[in-house]
Amino acid sequence: MTRRAEEENITRQARRDKMLFDQGVSEIIHCFSEDIYRPDRLVRKLVAARVPRLRHARELPF
Repeated sequence: MTRRAEEENITRQARRDKMLFDQGVSEIIHCFSEDIYRPDRLVRKLVAARVPRLRHARELPF
């Protein structure tokens, strides 16, 4: 990926984030493939964003 393409991606992401915040979103979590391969990273991001954690799958509403 070229430097210009990276800058465009960052700009688009910033615009999306701003639109979401303007609509009342209070927290945005950006996840990457590394977060899936290392779940501890994903859990840390979710905890930092104060996402409630279920103790058991049976707590799911479906």
